[in-house]
Amino acid sequence: MKKYAYLVLLLALLLFMPLCKNKSNDDNNNDNNPPPPPQFSHRILMLGRSVMGGWFEHWGNSEHVNRNGYDLYYGQMESPPDIVTTAIQKINQQNVDATWAVFFKFCFVDFYGNSRQDAEYSLNEKKQYLEQIRQEVRTQRNAILIIGNALPETCNNTSQNLIWLHKEYNAWVNQLASSDSRIKVFDQYSVLATAGGCLKQGYAQDPWDAHLTNQAYNALDQQFFPFLNANVQKQVFTTPTGIL
Repeated sequence: MKKYAYLVLLLALLLFMPLCKNKSNDDNNNDNNPPPPPQFSHRILMLGRSVMGGWFEHWGNSEHVNRNGYDLYYGQMESPPDIVTTAIQKINQQNVDATWAVFFKFCFVDFYGNSRQDAEYSLNEKKQYLEQIRQEVRTQRNAILIIGNALPETCNNTSQNLIWLHKEYNAWVNQLASSDSRIKVFDQYSVLATAGGCLKQGYAQDPWDAHLTNQAYNALDQQFFPFLNANVQKQVFTTPTGIL
């Protein structure tokens, strides 16, 4: 009987050993090939007006384009005081959530500064509007907020008060971004403005019209997509609470 018992035990061991080996190989394969992280499309709602519309025309005259791996959706806003209401309407239409980024910028005509008093009033007005956008995008939806800073005017249309306003607004949005890792500032002002604070030569439709040329949009593209690669790609996968 003992002889038969030993044979049964030996047979069981021989049958079990390949299973152990296969399981060990599976474990090693899992260690060497971890599952990929969750993937989300890089969806960006681009809120703006005529200058933003011109950017989409530059990309192919569509309200939805895919460029450099990013799905870009044009959200046309109304002029102040309806700018925030229409921005939120566009955000709702796209069902923006934490996997999105929202790009927001004012038009160049939204900044006015014929006098220092006008410029100060315009600055406070922009802060109030942008604070409402921040509340909607960051607090309500936990999406990434990308702020395009001030757009410069043509040299014929600018003034020292207007340049002061642009610089004060740009400093304020940088300060806003420093308090929240999911607020980013795209520095379009530095791309488009001369050292003196007006639109660079060749970037304006004409000396009195600050709408942008294709040359200007090409300059923005050269900075915008590397900016997204550096800021949005890393951010869209990780939230303050971990992986989405």
